Amino acid sequence: MTIITIEYLPFEQCSTEVQAKAIGLHRDINVSHPWYDCTIDGVKEALALVGFDIDNVFFSGFNSQGDGACFTGDYAYKKGALADVRGLYPNWRDLHELAETLQRIQKGLFYGVSAKISHRGSYSHSGCTSFDLELSKGHGDCWLTYEQERPFIEAMRKFMDCIYRSLEKEYNYLTSEAQIKEALIAGGYEFNSKGEIL
Repeated sequence: MTIITIEYLPFEQCSTEVQAKAIGLHRDINVSHPWYDCTIDGVKEALALVGFDIDNVFFSGFNSQGDGACFTGDYAYKKGALADVRGLYPNWRDLHELAETLQRIQKGLFYGVSAKISHRGSYSHSGCTSFDLELSKGHGDCWLTYEQERPFIEAMRKFMDCIYRSLEKEYNYLTSEAQIKEALIAGGYEFNSKGEIL
């Protein structure tokens, strides 16, 4: 009877070749769980300052046609939103731009516009949303014209695209060789000559 001994070593003790194999085999080690939860929770909190009550954030990515991000929920003008956003997120320019744009448009309509944002279709990009906008009673006609609606919709879709870019940046960071290597070392895994984990 022949006994075959397979040696397993910590990542740092493996040869450069075995390390490369291990990194290749375990590219999803940092993204095999809901890695995006913190980012999405942060987006929901930030948008709440602007007047959004977000139900869901949908996304798909990152290398296929139809990839993108969108959200569903409700929006209504929130007094002081721009100051709150600048105070709590001083460097988030896309969020500042969204708050500024919505405030400017709302001012012209006496701060009476609200919106219901819904998902439609089978993709998750910003174009897969529909918007039901209306003026509250006491502000004249309850329906907005296309020209009045368009800036709202464009601003919201632009921010959805910003969400997608943030998620893509985080994903690329987590799947970078340096971060995979760090996770394999931190996990205390041991590897055979094929780069497989014990």
